[in-house]
Amino acid sequence: MIYVWIALAVILLLLGVWLLKLLFFKPCNINHFFGRVMLKFILGYPELLSTVRMLERFGFHGHNKKLNDESEARAAKQAAMAKRSLNILRSYNRDKLAPGEQLSYDIMEWFIRDVVDGEQFRHNSYPVNQLFGVQNQLPTFMVSMHQIKNKRDARYYNIRLSKVKRKFEQVVESLKIREQKGVIPPKFVFEKV
Repeated sequence: MIYVWIALAVILLLLGVWLLKLLFFKPCNINHFFGRVMLKFILGYPELLSTVRMLERFGFHGHNKKLNDESEARAAKQAAMAKRSLNILRSYNRDKLAPGEQLSYDIMEWFIRDVVDGEQFRHNSYPVNQLFGVQNQLPTFMVSMHQIKNKRDARYYNIRLSKVKRKFEQVVESLKIREQKGVIPPKFVFEKV
């Protein structure tokens, strides 16, 4: 009987180590790493999750009461996560991967490297312009993408509405940083917005 308990303890220990590596460190299988990176990325964008509606079929709805975090702190956290993910990815030996995994490796490396390299240019854009920006994308999202089929959806819609002011404050904060750095759109952009 003691051997059964020891075997069970060893199995649980191995499962725990595997789970820790999967969630926080370098997973043994690169495909698990690919899945983890993409899942962490997409979970950071609740508006995208509501648009693609991929979690609802599994009974997850909590993201429908959130808006994307546009804060500087979130952007810095995203950049740090990308750097860490790139280091983990590059710790895998690409030459030992199957051809399909090598292609996935190359695509993932391009995706993450683009985020890492783009960090230095994060404030070199006009997030509010005459064509795109929170001023027109958020109302469009709330009208077109946030589905209301029941009382929970309606409650989540109202919760999202209560967060609109904070989202605009985050965008204004990023605009002020751009202004301090001298990244100011041309005058016609202000008039069109």
